[in-house]
Amino acid sequence: MNIDQQNTPANDLPMAITRAIESVERGEPVPGAPATGNSHPAEPTPPGSAAEGATPTREQPRDGSGKFAPTPAPVAPTEKPSVAPAEPAPGEVAIATQPAAVATPDPLAAAPASWREEAKSKWEKLPAEARAEVYRREREIDRALDSSAERAKAAAAVLEEFAPYAEILQAENVAPTDAIRTLLQTAYALRSSGPEYRKTIVLDLARQYGVDLTTGLNSAQAEAEARASHYDIAMRQQRAVQEQEQQGRAEQVIHQFAATHEHFPVVREIMGNLLATGVCGDLETAYQQAMVLSPQMRPMLIEAEARRFAQEDARRRAAASSVTGAPGGFSSGGAGAPDADARTDLRGAIAAAMDRTGSR
Repeated sequence: MNIDQQNTPANDLPMAITRAIESVERGEPVPGAPATGNSHPAEPTPPGSAAEGATPTREQPRDGSGKFAPTPAPVAPTEKPSVAPAEPAPGEVAIATQPAAVATPDPLAAAPASWREEAKSKWEKLPAEARAEVYRREREIDRALDSSAERAKAAAAVLEEFAPYAEILQAENVAPTDAIRTLLQTAYALRSSGPEYRKTIVLDLARQYGVDLTTGLNSAQAEAEARASHYDIAMRQQRAVQEQEQQGRAEQVIHQFAATHEHFPVVREIMGNLLATGVCGDLETAYQQAMVLSPQMRPMLIEAEARRFAQEDARRRAAASSVTGAPGGFSSGGAGAPDADARTDLRGAIAAAMDRTGSR
């Protein structure tokens, strides 16, 4: 017998049981309670064993009436079993993990988008071989257009670098492509030629641009002149950017104007001349003037003006007839019918008025 157990007072039994219950609640193994009259200590009962449901022993605590208090059932931690994803059998394809197949549209099902509507309606009547040939040709055209667009973009980027020096090129009557060719040839010669030829190139450039190589270099003056040159270049580049932005805004305004004026493509050249010569100061005035001056639009304007005049005359007649009651808008004892010659010369009068408008 353990000496400590022999010396354990009987009144410490409830506290030992309390500690055992707390251990059970925490999921810890329950130690044997101290014995009161047995010669051997109680063996610890593991959680979940059959001994947990056995008849209470004398070591259990008692209630106020002296009966044994019920032993609380141990609370075992609940854990959900982890389910591992099922592994496909050898040779089996995991269908659920594969992405859904995307249907590829048939390019031959519809006519090319660039076709007119009346032509698209006949697309399905074409043989399959003809549709395939049209589709192949459309793809070749698209690739050619993409390539041309890339080349045009690169060319525009290069030409933008020449914009600040446009007046210099114009004064020397040199195209940007010629200037690029000369600069590249000179740079290549200075890199790859012999020393004497490189010296010749430098001397020729010095004579061409008036550089005196017989005197020494004034470093302070050279730095000041370099700063002035850099400032001048920066200002030229800024002005070129501003001009390009202004041109872009002007093109946007013209596009918006063209969208709301039906006959702009016909009269745009006349409008340009009127604006360039200062005859008109805005697009709307130039459009109206160009409509009068255009050989294609003039007959249509005369006809439209004649119809408008006839409609106004008919309204005046109807209003006069409702007042006097006489047919034609004239009283029964009036001076007679309207002047027939005036109606006959209506078109000529309108044309003369339009001529006067276009000459202003």
